Amino acid sequence: MITTVTLNPAIDRRIVVENFTVGRLNRIMEVKETIGGKGINVSKVLQSLEADSRSIGLMGEENYEQVLDLLAKEQFKSKWIRVDGKTRTNTKIIDLHAKRTTDLNEAGFQVEQADLEELQEQLLRFAKNSEYVVFSGSLPKGAPKDLYFDLINLVREESRIV
Repeated sequence: MITTVTLNPAIDRRIVVENFTVGRLNRIMEVKETIGGKGINVSKVLQSLEADSRSIGLMGEENYEQVLDLLAKEQFKSKWIRVDGKTRTNTKIIDLHAKRTTDLNEAGFQVEQADLEELQEQLLRFAKNSEYVVFSGSLPKGAPKDLYFDLINLVREESRIV
């Protein structure tokens, strides 16, 4: 099994317009929302390759049900720790005429030490049954800059993963 870890997931909102013009009314042709974040994206690829994987990480409490609905559409196994706040939305405006994409990425929720301790416990449970653990993506607000380093060392010390 491969465990992917996403600490700052996102709802990816894709908006398609014919000719995007700043400061003007733009008519939306299509809107699509999916769940994203680097670790979740790795899980999507692993699923397409029919690999056994699990996705774990942090999700905001405020829009948790919406996120669960988007995760259900992906049909891969996941386990999330709820944290105060809202899972961020990353908006992509796709201009068909200019063949250009504009990204608007939110910062996301703030994590507390208790959230990170719960994450460590969950990570150890999953890592014990994993051949690989993939850490990827940005860190949420409040996370120490060396969090990935610490989590990697924790997994190495407590499991058979090297």
